[in-house]
Amino acid sequence: MDLFLSIAGVIWFCFIIYTLIKALGLNNPSRLIRSFERRRQSKQITADIRSGRIPCYRCDGTGFIPHCEHIYDGICFVCDGYTPYGRYGTSEYKTRRHQAAIRARNDPPEPRPQFLAKRTRYYDRLTIEHLQGILDSNSDLQDDEIEVIQRIQESKRQSALEPPRQWRIKSGC
Repeated sequence: MDLFLSIAGVIWFCFIIYTLIKALGLNNPSRLIRSFERRRQSKQITADIRSGRIPCYRCDGTGFIPHCEHIYDGICFVCDGYTPYGRYGTSEYKTRRHQAAIRARNDPPEPRPQFLAKRTRYYDRLTIEHLQGILDSNSDLQDDEIEVIQRIQESKRQSALEPPRQWRIKSGC
């Protein structure tokens, strides 16, 4: 009788585990591994952001989101307010930010090719309409920057005209 109860208990326990696995959608091992890998990558990215190795993708490294000021005083949830100058809102942050502003005022301006490379990355994220608005409204743009904007506009127009890729269905084995 004891053997029967112990076997029934093991079967019942296995059934409960199986039911939980099905309910959580963890019956596919590769899916489970992918979810763990994504979680690990997410933690690594967050650690890199907080250590200052890469800028935050949500607040662009400022530690502050102005339109979310009513939530958590606008401090970014991704990087938790960490910036290259320290944590946003602390006295250390204010001091380092002030020192960086003084250095920027005293340092010579950035070389034009480096400036254009940064601006190109910025303009790549904008839509064609935004780029046209920049061209229409700003008269203080230099000729090389206008060329960069026009080149990006043209490439965006060309990519919009291209037909979508059709996936081929493989025939046979």
